[in-house]
Amino acid sequence: MNSAKVVPGAGRRVLVAQLVVLALLLGGCASRAENGEPGHRFGERSWDSLRTEIQLAEPAANEVVVVINNNAALGNHAGIFAGERLSDPAGSYKNVRARSPDWQRVSLADYVAYQMDDGLRIQIYRFTLSERQFSDVVARLPEADSALPLFCGATVQNALAGIGPFAGIDATWWTSPAELARRLEPLTGGAKAVGVCLWPDGLPC
Repeated sequence: MNSAKVVPGAGRRVLVAQLVVLALLLGGCASRAENGEPGHRFGERSWDSLRTEIQLAEPAANEVVVVINNNAALGNHAGIFAGERLSDPAGSYKNVRARSPDWQRVSLADYVAYQMDDGLRIQIYRFTLSERQFSDVVARLPEADSALPLFCGATVQNALAGIGPFAGIDATWWTSPAELARRLEPLTGGAKAVGVCLWPDGLPC
């Protein structure tokens, strides 16, 4: 009787292939998926009430801002600002904007506007950190900068995991932008909220 040969790393390669197929079907980092019905709602506001105007203050010093493009079932993309510093894991924002002679610089409002090409379902999570916590997040951003396609959610989560208000969020090998949003949501609601969630028009999620 022949025994099956186990190929080292085969299980992980199969998992990666499955994730790629699933992300392509349902939306993934740096994708431009067609708008569809979301898998869930955030807060009490109807999707139909979302507006195209952008009313967002630029990130303050020691402020971390996570932007979730949630226009597909798994979410389309996740990016993170640490102050003025943007990490856009596996994203196309800077490359596309740089082709425009009128484009001047990276900004939160412009980044959100770029994500809104997919639709209006963009959540902006804002947290003010201590100086030490902020520095710890910044130190992790180079890893997020070099993320592979489909790993934007994981690298943004890993930039935050275990730091300050994100002590309850663990590092992960893979997660979707939509799942990252679900993990951040409890930090922005109720009396013990440590941050806020906003829509592009500045109203709360």
